[in-house]
Order: sequence, then C-alpha cells, then structure tokens
Amino acid sequence: MAANVSGYKLLPLINMATGGMDFYEPNDFPQLETPQTVAIGDVNNDGVEDIVEGSLTEQSVDILYSTATSSQPPLITQIDPPSAPPGQMVTIQGRYFGNDQHQSRVMFNGKDAGWVDYWSDIMVRVRVPAGATGGPVEILTSQKNYHYPSVPFTIQMRGDVDGDGRITVKDAVQVLRAIVGMKALTTEQARVADASPLPRVPMAAFGDGQLRVDDATAILKAALGLIPPSAMNP
Repeated sequence: MAANVSGYKLLPLINMATGGMDFYEPNDFPQLETPQTVAIGDVNNDGVEDIVEGSLTEQSVDILYSTATSSQPPLITQIDPPSAPPGQMVTIQGRYFGNDQHQSRVMFNGKDAGWVDYWSDIMVRVRVPAGATGGPVEILTSQKNYHYPSVPFTIQMRGDVDGDGRITVKDAVQVLRAIVGMKALTTEQARVADASPLPRVPMAAFGDGQLRVDDATAILKAALGLIPPSAMNP
C-alpha cells in the first residue's frame, strides 16, 4: 500500500511477478488530501486488516475499516453462566463470530440451539436448547463445514438443588429453608431452584428471578410426580 501525495489517494500495489517485483494498481482509495503515511492492521479487532492513513498537512488520521468477513474460525473465550438448565439464557463471548448470524449455528454438545436472541462478532446470547446434554459448546459458521474450538458446558437439572441428579422432596425443603433465611444457596443452586412460573410456550424463560414458595411447590410437585419431568427440564 502506497500513499500518493500529489494524487490525493492511496494506491494498493499487488506484486504479479513470480520472481522479483512487478506491481499493478487494481484500485485506489481517495481519502485525505495529501496522504503521507499509511499502515495496515486489525484496528477494530475483528480478524480483518484495516487501513490507517495520516496527513501531516491536515494533521489528521483516517481509518478505512474493512467490510470483508474474517477468515478466522470462531473463538469462544467464555460462557456466562458456565452451567445452566435448558431454557436458561446464556451469553457466549469471544471473537470472529461474524457481525450477523446468517447460516451460523450454536451447538450444545451437538444440539442446535436454534433461535438466537442476539448475535455480534464478539458476543452471542442464546437459550440452552431443550434436550441438550453437558459437553462442548461450539459455533459453526456457514463458511466451513467443520467444528471449531469449543468450550465445555454443564447442563443443570432444574429443581435438582442438591445436585444429586434427581428432583426429590429434599430439594423442595432446601428451597423453603433458603426462603426463610435458614440456608444460603449458591448461585448455581438458586438458578435451578427458580422453577416457577413454568414457561407456557417452548423456549420461554423459566422463573421470575426470585425464590418464592411457588418455586418450592413446583419442585415438590415434580418430586411427587404431580407434574411430568419434561415440564421442569424440557
């Protein structure tokens, strides 16, 4: 890339020679008057190189952001929370997801999450899909048909407050004790204890973000078989 001071433009020079140097100019970028310096780098951290040009005469700097799609595979750095029951909204953070979802998918141990609440190049917000099991979370893009680096994720059972893999009367008792201040629940325990109200439509949110007697009642009903297990954990 060269700065043409007299022509008021930037010139990309592509070397067409197999040995040596033989440049041609495929296009130009008229920008600042009297551009004098130029640099290339990933300014906005999206995996695609951008152009930075400076003009000593104007005492200014201009940035030309590339609109190309990154060739980097999606990189997941964090999932918040790192464990959740089906239906819970989670936030996936990382890089190179793409600015729009297009044909990309979020997979929970091979289970397609389907609908996505929010998608950007560095963050995706999505609900844990019904029927998901613990394992790697991956983002598959439409550019390639192979799996990218993944992050492990744990599926929690809603109502299983003590984490023994079952919903029992003991779980309901723990929630009641927490409500009256006799027991402190961890963040993970409080998340699975928030079972009421049950969603009325598929993939709607569980609970209301608070622990109430209704939550203990829903867990007790599940423990006694008065509501099907699929109602608590679709």
